[in-house]
Amino acid sequence: MGGSGAGAALEGLRRLLLEKGYRPLAARGLMMPSNCFMTDSPEKNAQLMREARLHVNDFAESIALESSEWQKGFAPPRCLHRLQAGILGAVWRWGGRRLRALPGKCEKCGLCAKICPTKNIEMTENGPSWDGKCGQCLRCINFCPHKAVTSVGKKFLYPSYRAEGSKEKDFSGEQ
Repeated sequence: MGGSGAGAALEGLRRLLLEKGYRPLAARGLMMPSNCFMTDSPEKNAQLMREARLHVNDFAESIALESSEWQKGFAPPRCLHRLQAGILGAVWRWGGRRLRALPGKCEKCGLCAKICPTKNIEMTENGPSWDGKCGQCLRCINFCPHKAVTSVGKKFLYPSYRAEGSKEKDFSGEQ
């Protein structure tokens, strides 16, 4: 999990895992490059990624040594998350930004719709269509295997990082 909201996200994840009958053992938040406002230079983002990899390695070692624990945080009720997503979506649209798939690149695989946490993307015969519930997580941009999803309107200062090499099976639970 990235950014300053990692504690809240991790606590929400912990709650969800417990509801499903799992016994979560450990989790940590990592500072990652912004995937929304892209205000840092590519060099700064690369530094954040290097530091994150070091933290991941340390965390993996602590799990292996059974010395890790769940990072504490506060998770607001789900209704507040929906309210936040609605407000951010309105600000995003007011600022002139919209998401769309580039017709020449989109292969209508549906991965963007499958991984959207707010179920904001509907697949149509023309490809993905975005509704008004976008929470600006930008998973659709970062995980699109065809680099077809883009922001229309104002330009980002720097390009966002991408989840290179992700496959649809990575999100389906298949092994």
